[in-house]
Amino acid sequence: MTITMDDRIKGVAMSYFYPAKFWTIPLRFNIFCEKGNAQLNLTIVASLGPGTYINLYSGGEIKETLNQSFYRNVSRLLEGTMVSVELNSIAWNTVASIPNSSLFVRFEGVNIKSISQPKKSIVWIILLVSAIFIVIIIVIMLGAVYHMKRKKRYFEQLYDMLREMNLPPEEMEKLRRKTDQFRIENNKLHINFNSQLGQGSFSHVYKGHLIGPAPLHLITKSIETQRFCDCEVAVKVGANFGQNEVEQLFKEIEAMKTIGYHENIMGMLGWAMLDEKPCLVFDVAKMDLLKFVKEFRGKSIEGLPMMIKNFLSVLWQVAKGMQYISSKKMIHRDLAARNILLCESYTAKISDFGLCCTCDESSLAYQAVGRSKKLPIKWLSIEALVDRIFSEKSDVWSFGVLMYEMFSLGKVPYATMNNDDVLEFLQENDKRLECPENTPANAYDIMRMCWKKEPDERPCFGELVDLLYGMLETLSDEYAVAC
Repeated sequence: MTITMDDRIKGVAMSYFYPAKFWTIPLRFNIFCEKGNAQLNLTIVASLGPGTYINLYSGGEIKETLNQSFYRNVSRLLEGTMVSVELNSIAWNTVASIPNSSLFVRFEGVNIKSISQPKKSIVWIILLVSAIFIVIIIVIMLGAVYHMKRKKRYFEQLYDMLREMNLPPEEMEKLRRKTDQFRIENNKLHINFNSQLGQGSFSHVYKGHLIGPAPLHLITKSIETQRFCDCEVAVKVGANFGQNEVEQLFKEIEAMKTIGYHENIMGMLGWAMLDEKPCLVFDVAKMDLLKFVKEFRGKSIEGLPMMIKNFLSVLWQVAKGMQYISSKKMIHRDLAARNILLCESYTAKISDFGLCCTCDESSLAYQAVGRSKKLPIKWLSIEALVDRIFSEKSDVWSFGVLMYEMFSLGKVPYATMNNDDVLEFLQENDKRLECPENTPANAYDIMRMCWKKEPDERPCFGELVDLLYGMLETLSDEYAVAC
């Protein structure tokens, strides 16, 4: 007799005509577990006649033989897919029947497939989950390795730019650490690409919002930079991640590391990576100076005194900013109206330090190597055009050209000449730009001072600050017009 079990089973089995002690054939009953191994507890009551025994089977093998004359409530624990109890005798073939033997078995079992042989479905689920987990770990590791390699390659590009900045190795390492300090996590910067503030040859400027304090404030910890927290910002996004963008990023960071904060300098609040391109984060400006001066075209003569006063105020602020930059042994090299931004209350701020450099301590000058840089030819001094020598005095020359841009209401300097003709024009009998219409005589005098051939004969920015402040103090409706 075979009994099939599922998850659990409980019952009894007995010899024929139990408790009568008489039978004529061997007795064997099996308990079969369909879904794997079973664990069964057997309680046996038996009375065995001469030559009679009980075999207990598990998995087709005899595990134990009982051959005493009497058993009462004997417990046995067996495991297997098939458990069998057999009552037999050595005398089956010699006698017709064996009296005085009987068997009663109480059994209780449970399927232990979850312990010894899990379901295939569970096994597959475990394997699948494990495989997915391993794949996720591998993807994360590969992503981390890829990011580290890109970052390493990124900094290698940046270090190539540093070699042209005359920085010693220890300064380069400091600058690398400073770069990380100025980094803004992407989740802290929201960029509104539907609100474009400006566009240049190699970049676009969008309105953005900074969450939390700007790195500039965390580094400088000044009262003036406290407002750069949870604020609107301008985000300058490079058109591509090439040499220009890499160099500008490092130049801006180097400038901020050296300058810190000044009210007339458009400091970089921080930088972030956007689609593997660096983007620079700045304070929001109302407009650039070139656009501002062009708005005065066609205005009546009655508004001229106020225009002159506004222009002198802006120039005085720019001179203060440049005086501070020069005090830090830095050379801007791209001082022009397009790079002066006007913020609230028409506060002028010098921007775009993409061409800036530090000057040599002994000579207070910087000589560029090679001619790979795109320099603003029409704003450069004679020594910069001829020998690529830059100093505070070459920035002073550019300041004079900036004054010309303002008082000419945005005219391009040397508008009728190409770049190759500018140097020849300047060296021919010391020719210079003409005096713009309606320019105060003392303002054009300052321009001519800035354009002296010999750098030592030009004023420094500290002197220009004093000259312009004096003009502002004495300015009235009665002023001398030179042109």
